Amino acid sequence: MKEFVSPQGNEIIGTLETVPGVALIDMDSASLEGDTLQFDYDGQTDIQWNEQKTVRRSGHRVFVDDRDNEFTEDQLHFIDLENGITTPTPVFPDRVKPAE
Repeated sequence: MKEFVSPQGNEIIGTLETVPGVALIDMDSASLEGDTLQFDYDGQTDIQWNEQKTVRRSGHRVFVDDRDNEFTEDQLHFIDLENGITTPTPVFPDRVKPAE
């Protein structure tokens, strides 16, 4: 079975996502200081899960390895222990770009 890994061989654990949220504010604390509205946050954020989106760079999805490094889809490698592929091998050999 193929396992997706970083070019260094670290396990890919997921995709990088953005999830919008609304940080709630304490309107009783609001004041105008010059041309800036000041306020305290009330300590809660309403997460908008239905708006979750996978981060893309140059059109490629961004993946994260088990060391929190980020890689675009065209940088991913795989290993396949069942078939003797133990060295990280590019998933898309014709599109490999160096890791940042």
